[in-house]
Amino acid sequence: MPQDPCNQPQTTNVPFARRPFRLIGGLSLALSGLLLTGFCLEAITCPPSAQAQLSSFGFAPQRYKDGVNYGNGIYFAPYVFSIYSEPSEHSPLIGEFHWSRKTNSSNIAVNTANAERRNISAEQVFFSFYPQLDVAMMAVIGENGEGWVEVIYDQAHKKSGWVRLKEQPEPNPASSKRTGQAASSDHNPTNLTPLSDSHPGDPPHFGVYQTWPEFMKLNAKGNGIYWLSGVKEYNRTIRSSDSDDAKLLPVTIIRHMTVKHLRGNWLLVEVLDFENNTPIGWIRWRDDDGNLMAFPNINQQYHPVIMGSF
Repeated sequence: MPQDPCNQPQTTNVPFARRPFRLIGGLSLALSGLLLTGFCLEAITCPPSAQAQLSSFGFAPQRYKDGVNYGNGIYFAPYVFSIYSEPSEHSPLIGEFHWSRKTNSSNIAVNTANAERRNISAEQVFFSFYPQLDVAMMAVIGENGEGWVEVIYDQAHKKSGWVRLKEQPEPNPASSKRTGQAASSDHNPTNLTPLSDSHPGDPPHFGVYQTWPEFMKLNAKGNGIYWLSGVKEYNRTIRSSDSDDAKLLPVTIIRHMTVKHLRGNWLLVEVLDFENNTPIGWIRWRDDDGNLMAFPNINQQYHPVIMGSF
């Protein structure tokens, strides 16, 4: 009797763009996903690790209520960054952290204040890390309004320090109106600069801070989402409004889901199911305690989106 892939052990090595069964896939992709995942018939039921093919090293949020403090935002760590005990470069240095695209294991290097160089686990520092994709995300728990944010650099022991932000990039006038509103066409990830070793300078998202709502509305819309394992079926159900007490909308197996809008901890989505129903309703991406319930499928070929609007 085939094993239920939904009951397979969890793994953190799950690249964003290598899930054979995507929430945003079409009918043919969904049918192939059903074959690949055995008896797991509901797209949003299987944890992403049950649907993934492993490739290069990397990890992203996988489990609901996994003990990770995701804070109130994200710091996109560059290849080299320094963490201080206070929001000042004159305060004691906690460490200078190093990683690169060639990082192919869970270890990253740290130069300590005592001039010692040691390796530490990337899972200790980042909650999402894909070195070959230039993605290294740290949880932000505070900011001083003067170009510094407080980040968690040790998730296991809840230790934090301060990093200096780089200046935010200016919006592209060709894609945004003077008022700051989005252009008439929806944001498309193909408008971003592709990853390339020959691209001059650091990737544009390095050293940037985003709040969680900013990150989700820009990246969930462009790339789709996946559910973290452990999120109950009731909490994955589409609702008529952004409330836990709202009416549940009848949906069969989802074969296509498009994120339309974000409001607080809720996403407005349009769904196409296998009976060709197309309801529009709300789903949670985060609970009221700050635990992630869903996470964007960041495209393998492009950087995370750091500017724009719905």
